[in-house]
Amino acid sequence: MIRAPEQRISILLFFVVLLPAVIYSVYELTSVKEEEELLQAVYTNQLETILFSVNQYTEDVITNLSFRLDNSLLSDRDLEAAFREKSSVFSIVKYSGYTGALRIINPGMPGTDQAAVKKFVDSVAPGFNQLIDYKKSGYRKLEAYSFLPDSGYTAIFFVPDSPDPGYNIYGFFIDSRAFIREVLSPKIQNLSQNEFLLPVLDTRRNEVVYQNDTTSNVVTEIQKDLWLLPGYKIGIAKRGVSIREIVKERVDSSLLLILMLNIVLISGVIFVFYNIRKFAELVKMRSDFVSNVSHELRTPLALIRMFAETLEMGRARTEEKKREYISIISGETQRLSNIVNRILNFSQMEAGKRKFHFAPIDLNDTISSLFETYKFHLQNNGFSFAAAYAPDLPPINADAEAVTEAVINLLDNAVKYSDDVKEITIRTGRSDNFQFIEVRDRGIGIKKEDQKKIFEKFYRVTSGQIHNTKGSGLGLSLVNQIAHAHKGKIEVISSYGKGSLFRIYLLQETGKQETGKQETGKQETGKQETGK
Repeated sequence: MIRAPEQRISILLFFVVLLPAVIYSVYELTSVKEEEELLQAVYTNQLETILFSVNQYTEDVITNLSFRLDNSLLSDRDLEAAFREKSSVFSIVKYSGYTGALRIINPGMPGTDQAAVKKFVDSVAPGFNQLIDYKKSGYRKLEAYSFLPDSGYTAIFFVPDSPDPGYNIYGFFIDSRAFIREVLSPKIQNLSQNEFLLPVLDTRRNEVVYQNDTTSNVVTEIQKDLWLLPGYKIGIAKRGVSIREIVKERVDSSLLLILMLNIVLISGVIFVFYNIRKFAELVKMRSDFVSNVSHELRTPLALIRMFAETLEMGRARTEEKKREYISIISGETQRLSNIVNRILNFSQMEAGKRKFHFAPIDLNDTISSLFETYKFHLQNNGFSFAAAYAPDLPPINADAEAVTEAVINLLDNAVKYSDDVKEITIRTGRSDNFQFIEVRDRGIGIKKEDQKKIFEKFYRVTSGQIHNTKGSGLGLSLVNQIAHAHKGKIEVISSYGKGSLFRIYLLQETGKQETGKQETGKQETGKQETGK
């Protein structure tokens, strides 16, 4: 199966450009998803590391307090001195594993009494056996309990390194809120580095105990329990924008880049396909042009040869026949000359080598002279014709030969593409700063979708009677070039099946304008010539 060039080009572009682009886009979208998950994991690990640092510092501080307490066990006075500088530490207890007796040193817990303390210690005492087991294994462990949850106090218990460690448990009570504000806050401030918000939350009261930046409303992305402060959590959030927003922004940027890349690739493919298609169409039109020109040249050459041979062999019996044959030879020679001149002129204009000789001309005189010459051709082809010239047209700066050539092309087209109704009207007039020449026929007309393309070089309508009529496809393109060379334009008004009107506008120098009528859309009154 032979495919059209456009199909082959489409398949090639799909496999060479579009398919790799689709595969790459799918791969990148998958990578973006993986990158999003990776970024989220990296940021989460970073936040968890910061929270771990706070917990580790909390444990270090409280462990240090336990060691200081351990070193002061021999003297109650030393015990009080050891903790006097820590306002968050306000009471110390000693619990005997033998007797279950409780000794409170430095009592002073606001709103509580020794009975409440004893009751609390008795309630948590079963857990002390675990502390003793850890100690026997050579590991010093701290155990934290929430003392009277509404009070905000935390009790820390441990087994001392003193003699007979298996039977005595020491502990101290901490004002958790004071400890957070006075002891942990410098560490939190240092870790935040003006990049993170680190609020400490009391989960029982659902309120913020401390925050390193009080000007921001914090929605934490991660929360962790403070190991040695039961009921309290520390959270973390990014300043300005959240981690999710950062990740989303990066993902959106990646998606935007992929989208832009695809748009560029698709636009490039469309552009390449369009240009290749235009080139293919141009090649085809040039091929058709060669074929059509060959046909146009072959017909007059065949006629010239046939009648020349007839005359040469003396087969023309009468003088009238001889004159007829000579007239045909002369007409076909002129036709050949017109075809060749048209091609040469087009070639010169394409190469930018054609020179126009501008001079003041009377447009009415130029068109009248052309019409007189062309009437014979119209009569021989069975046309009725008329000419109307606008009065008082001032001289216009133009190339008379080029203008004549353009009008001849329009008249030739009118003759070629007229079917049953053979009527042609030629008219001159003025419109604003332009003078115009109008050629109207009652021929087969031009479809609307073809009207914008008929002035392209080599273009010929691909269907209908117009396609079936032979031509080079250069006539209207040449007319268009001549009109633009005169700083004008050409326009067409046509109804398919009803005929066409072509109008060439030529710029009139404003300094040379004379008072005259503007075009009103109606034929100006003036000298008319008709014939049939």
